[in-house]
Amino acid sequence: MDKRYEKRMARYWAEMEQKALRSLSSLDMTSWFDLWHTHPDWKGKGNRCPENRMASIQLGYSLLKKAEELARVAPRSIQSWLAVCPNSLDDGVYLHSENPNGTPFPYPFEGVEWGASDHPVLDAVVDSQRHRIGKALYDSEPVFFVTAKMA
Repeated sequence: MDKRYEKRMARYWAEMEQKALRSLSSLDMTSWFDLWHTHPDWKGKGNRCPENRMASIQLGYSLLKKAEELARVAPRSIQSWLAVCPNSLDDGVYLHSENPNGTPFPYPFEGVEWGASDHPVLDAVVDSQRHRIGKALYDSEPVFFVTAKMA
C-alpha cells in the first residue's frame, strides 16, 4: 500500500474513532436505549480494500469494548453488540435496554446462529474468551453479530 494512502487512512480511522467516542461519551447512561447505535465507518471506506476492512472491524470491536465499559457502570441493564454487515458503512455498535417504545429487551437476535465463525477478519480480531460471534442472513446477505459471552 502506498505510504501516502496509509497516512491518509490512518487519519481517517483516527477521525472515525474520535467521532464515535464523542457519541458514546455524550450518552446519558441513566436513560433508556432503543437500538441506539453509532457507526465505526461513516463514509464506507472499509469497503475499498482488505486492509481497510480489517481497520474498520478492529475499530468497531474497540468501540464495542468501550460501550461495554459504559454499560457496566450504568444503573440499569444495557445490552451492547457489534453488527458487521456486507457494506462497512452499515456496521454499527449498538446499545439497547428496556424502553417505552416496546422494542423487546433483551434483544432476541432472531435467526442468529451463534458460534458461526466463518468471517476470517472477525475471527482474527475478536477475543473468543470474552465474546461470541453469530451470523444471520438478511436479504440473502450475511450479517455478523459480536456480543459478550454469557456468564
